[in-house]
Amino acid sequence: MLELTSDDLKQDKEVVLAAVKSAGTALEYVSDDLKEDKDVVPAAVESDGWALEFVSDEFRKNKELVLQAVASSSGALKYASIDLKEDKEVVLAAVKSNGRALEFASDALKEDKEVVLTAVKSNPWAFEYISEELKEDVEIVKEAVRTESIIFKQAGENIQQDYTCVKQILMATAINI
Repeated sequence: MLELTSDDLKQDKEVVLAAVKSAGTALEYVSDDLKEDKDVVPAAVESDGWALEFVSDEFRKNKELVLQAVASSSGALKYASIDLKEDKEVVLAAVKSNGRALEFASDALKEDKEVVLTAVKSNPWAFEYISEELKEDVEIVKEAVRTESIIFKQAGENIQQDYTCVKQILMATAINI
């Protein structure tokens, strides 16, 4: 609704606070000054982590704020600063909520076994974002195919062709590939 209001209302802190507390992404329509406000921005992100899309770079670097955003909206990791996409704590918080947030993590963390295993446990489809090296990791492949057997097609060629690995995965997951 804020997008339909006058510019005066979009600059009124009281009105804007009420709007972003109700719908955090209303932050898109507020005045530039209020997009920098230390009361408005956290209220918007608390209401909806996706509000991170509309904040300044300064707020995208704020670890506490980004942690709050990804806790409720894991995909908000997309809008975090590059440094925070490389921060293991932030990325773990995002992928615990939904593993597919791994898409927005740094390449280094897509190679981190703990991060990847957490992501795949949360959402096996996160497998598509992991490093090629970890697609050869039996533990990770097992976890991914435990609930989505079709993901085995994305596993590394060495695992797919290794009788012992395939048997181990089949036995651990009790599925038919």
